[in-house]
Amino acid sequence: LFRSTALALKFFKPVAVINTGIAGAHIPNLKINDIVIGGRSVEFSAYYEKYQPEGAGIDITNREMRGTAAYDKTTGIFTLQKEFFADKTLLDVAKKVADTHEEFTAMVGTLGTANTWVANVDHVKFLHETYDTACEDMETNAAANICHNSGVPFIGIRVISDNITTGEKFVRSSAYTAEKFVLLVMEQYINDVLKK
Repeated sequence: LFRSTALALKFFKPVAVINTGIAGAHIPNLKINDIVIGGRSVEFSAYYEKYQPEGAGIDITNREMRGTAAYDKTTGIFTLQKEFFADKTLLDVAKKVADTHEEFTAMVGTLGTANTWVANVDHVKFLHETYDTACEDMETNAAANICHNSGVPFIGIRVISDNITTGEKFVRSSAYTAEKFVLLVMEQYINDVLKK
């Protein structure tokens, strides 16, 4: 996703980027079709693992978040950044849409990203307790990183497709809810920001 986002920025020069799709919930109060507006994103598979000898077993708590390489404009160098925050204007617009359209149940939360599909309830609880994740996906933080490096306003918006903490199974059609919500966010952003 790093490459595709970078290419999209280069060739299409968007005024803003909204990364959207489905996500698995990390907290029990999120239901299928609920929206999580990403005020923040973290890459929870970018970590240092402390040394353990052979036979010591696997301990997921024996980790320290590493972060991903991001460009620091003030120093002109790349540094490891553990989290990215949504553009404030995009975040305000998304919250406005959630507040004015009663058909959506939405919350602002942390989007956890990794190239994994976590299917262990204790692992999910650990991620929520450690990083305050509301849900997990595989793309948000990578897109946030590229937009951060390029100075392009960014927000991640996800719809809950399953919830391992309550046993709600994967529902593919939940993606349509995200599409409807994001189209309204885009329309609101155009009217409130770009037309002014």
